Amino acid sequence: GWFTFNSPLIAEPLFPLLTGLFAVPALLYSVGAQWPKPDESETVEPDRRLVIAGAFLGCFSPFLPAVNPALIAAAAFLFLESSPIGFIAFSSALAASKIFYDAVSSQLIGVARSGAAVALAAEPVKSPFIVASATAAGLAAAVALALLFYKPAARALSRLRLRYFNWFFLAFLAFANFLLGGWEALFVLGAASCVGVACVASGARRSACMGSLIAPSLAYFFLLA
Repeated sequence: GWFTFNSPLIAEPLFPLLTGLFAVPALLYSVGAQWPKPDESETVEPDRRLVIAGAFLGCFSPFLPAVNPALIAAAAFLFLESSPIGFIAFSSALAASKIFYDAVSSQLIGVARSGAAVALAAEPVKSPFIVASATAAGLAAAVALALLFYKPAARALSRLRLRYFNWFFLAFLAFANFLLGGWEALFVLGAASCVGVACVASGARRSACMGSLIAPSLAYFFLLA
């Protein structure tokens, strides 16, 4: 992380760094895996307390440097009862609330932590009615599309041959990194991929890889960089 952020040769440092730490190991370890077909008759009721906790804890992500929703979720489940459904409910509420808190932080402290917040800060809209209308329309469209296509999408994904799918995306990510940053970005991608694979192979928590963001960010924040 320190080398990546201080190198003048890499135009987009986060792309090869995060791709190598998280995306490449996930694709490599899922080569040849098969996704089980979901049981469409099964109903799941998430714990509402986890949803409320996730919506509240999302406020810490925009206001603290390099503290993303994944790190908050990993830290929270050190104290909460862990289950697959609970983690999905908590993480979903966390990610959804972060969108709102991103807009708030861009107005309060002038720091945009997401693309939407950057767009709103760069092009201020004079009429709040336009923003509210666009938000409501986007939300309605997203909900309608999710309800319409989630079952066909789940059936289609269960029939995919992931081996070829994953190799294609690995090649695509390497090519995209080369286009954006050249050989330097490929070097960072390879080094970060080794760290990410070692983290998975050793059984360590994936959140430990976030040290590549947190340590340099805190050092810069406290004027040590």
